[in-house]
Amino acid sequence: MLVYKSDPKYQKYVQLVERNLQSFDYVSEWADVTAFLTKLSRAFEIYQKFAIVPHKETVAKRLAQCLNPALPTGVHQKALSLYAQIFKQIGPQQLVVDLPLYAYGLFPFMRNASLKAKPQLLELFEQFFLPLGTSLRACMKSFTMGLLPGLEEGSKD
Repeated sequence: MLVYKSDPKYQKYVQLVERNLQSFDYVSEWADVTAFLTKLSRAFEIYQKFAIVPHKETVAKRLAQCLNPALPTGVHQKALSLYAQIFKQIGPQQLVVDLPLYAYGLFPFMRNASLKAKPQLLELFEQFFLPLGTSLRACMKSFTMGLLPGLEEGSKD
């Protein structure tokens, strides 16, 4: 991060993410959540050259809130897509460091995920978490507990 601090483009990136995060405070219905996720996704897309997520604690918190079971499946799918986008952008080394932040929203989601969202979540785990290998050991119990609801007998996944 210190490498980027003096880069004016990085400063614009940070400001754009801040503005998008502030807009979450004005969310009143699920369509607003989808718009928020779209704008945040666009910010990461524009500045994908930076392998860092500004305000990552707040981003992770908002993404976890977007996986609320009261929200529709489409919102969940959009949030899961954004998790994937972030994980690609930051890479596996940074994901290991940030794993507790993102695991907070992802690991408990499986028990409430719809039949449409479960495969997307499982793919996220397979694509980004399993390759972490032994680095996943610290959260293996939580990871396993998060997976179990997706492996129910009779599940069509």
